[in-house]
Amino acid sequence: MSIFTSHPPIINKNKLIKWLIANYNFLYKKKISLKELNSERDKNFLIAINNKSKFVIKISNKFESKKFLELQDYVIKSLNKKSSIKKIIPKVIHRKIKTFIDEINSPCFVRILSYIEGKMYADSKNTIDLECSLGSYAGILSKELQNLGHEAAFRKFEWDPSSLDWIKNHINLFKSNRKKIIQNNLNEYIYFVKKNKS
Repeated sequence: MSIFTSHPPIINKNKLIKWLIANYNFLYKKKISLKELNSERDKNFLIAINNKSKFVIKISNKFESKKFLELQDYVIKSLNKKSSIKKIIPKVIHRKIKTFIDEINSPCFVRILSYIEGKMYADSKNTIDLECSLGSYAGILSKELQNLGHEAAFRKFEWDPSSLDWIKNHINLFKSNRKKIIQNNLNEYIYFVKKNKS
């Protein structure tokens, strides 16, 4: 089992609220409400304190490595120092990554980030301005990420489109039209991406 094939943590909200109050001083003696947010492999909650301040609680999948979460925190903190992008980057609120035990006794790492008010891209009306803004921020983000170094960032990640050579070893698993689609994508990658990297 891996992080990509496992189920997200199973969380009891009341237990989580008690745990948060016991583990974070800024939540002590506060009225807390939790709302689950969409997530794929982990559990994320919007936390409201006294119906005002909002934060995001990120509870990792049990297969997530602490080093990778430390990398994420490092990247977020580094990007918050960049005036070109910091307004769309959350802030790291927690001092250290803590461990919560979920309902099936799996240890899960917990982090707290600031909440950025806004509308989900998928729920927004598509406009030229929105597309240009998204493209601009994606470019700025890519540029700012180029100079960040962290030991956990240097790893093999099969879903990284800049390193698709591993597909060649598995191309014979597919037959006829399905194989043609994959072969075509691989050829385009070799022609357009690899050629321009050289």
